[in-house]
Amino acid sequence: MASAQTESATPTAKEVNITGPHVVFFNVSGLTPIENGHRLIIQGNKTSTVCKYPQTVLTITPSEGNISKIERELAVDPDTCQLLVEQGTLKKPPNIPNSSEIKTISPNSAQTYFPGTTKQAQMTTNWYDPASLKVSYVYDQLNFNYDGTYVYANWAGYSHWGYPTTHWYEVSFSHDSYLTTNTGSIYSRTIYDRWENDWFLGVTTNIYYQPNSVRAYPDGSVLGTSVTWDDGPIAWMLHYEKILT
Repeated sequence: MASAQTESATPTAKEVNITGPHVVFFNVSGLTPIENGHRLIIQGNKTSTVCKYPQTVLTITPSEGNISKIERELAVDPDTCQLLVEQGTLKKPPNIPNSSEIKTISPNSAQTYFPGTTKQAQMTTNWYDPASLKVSYVYDQLNFNYDGTYVYANWAGYSHWGYPTTHWYEVSFSHDSYLTTNTGSIYSRTIYDRWENDWFLGVTTNIYYQPNSVRAYPDGSVLGTSVTWDDGPIAWMLHYEKILT
């Protein structure tokens, strides 16, 4: 696997940064550039075996138009459980799974027409190796209508994947969709997932999605949330990005 990012790619002294003897900076130069970006430090909670990090929340309102918001991991300090991330918008739309890879779910309703405006929303969490080769992702999708008072469920979709060539396999998976039919206030898709790799050094590395979720609201705004982390001997080599579209 490729080495961690070179010293020349380390953030300058004027930028938000993390420092320490074991900080790993990731090479993200091959990924889609981020616009309007700002960097921040996320503090995780360290147990005896793993660092767990708080939920990421990304939101898009109708007034913002057709944009994609992102949080991308740039560096990690395994000693302090600190992440250096960049948040912003994507310069171009993200790649989404092929239609053949997306499983669709129809709501429990015979109604085929809904008032208001039709819209889609997707929340994706990707994990990469040091060479920015994607090793796993989960993807939640909503198609809905909104009219300012209610949100209406058209259909939902989801996808989940691990790269088998590099020996990733799925250990557990669950998902659900729900519409608050009594008020029409929230339409949501959620995935819980876990992937393992026990090929490297014969010990297990895990990627957790606990959960990945997207929600739609009556005013047309959408919200994506993600709680994700990894553990094991090659966890320090892996980095994530979270995208709401």
